[in-house]
Amino acid sequence: GRPTSLAPSHLASVGAFGRRRASLAASRNYATDAQRKQLASLGRRFGCHTCGVKSSVQWIADHQPPQKIAALRDARWWKRLPFLGAPTSQRFYPQCAPCSQKQSAAVRVLSGRSVLHLPTVRPFHLTGFVSAPLSRASAPKKRWYE
Repeated sequence: GRPTSLAPSHLASVGAFGRRRASLAASRNYATDAQRKQLASLGRRFGCHTCGVKSSVQWIADHQPPQKIAALRDARWWKRLPFLGAPTSQRFYPQCAPCSQKQSAAVRVLSGRSVLHLPTVRPFHLTGFVSAPLSRASAPKKRWYE
């Protein structure tokens, strides 16, 4: 696991559980049926990119960066220059419906809201709690003057 998966996820960017291999190339259009099926499969395997939940009934094809953020980036003056004006690239990430609703509200008002995902602690997150005491117990004893 990655340490960042314990950090809060900002709603206007790829979440703490987001992985590039669990995403698809996106355009400004909505996802096709084939892309939605593929994202549902990725969602069941890797979980929601924001909160990490894997048992969502409905998976949303989430544009990252969100459409509004991409449009604001593309509206900058230097983006209109001939050689510097590449449009913002986007990818689809699997997202559960509750996180999608939170993101929609946050992006609508350009909020810097983040989401904690403590209920989605995975087994590998606990390895630090196990390995730290074991390494301490097996460490050679040092004398106070060493």
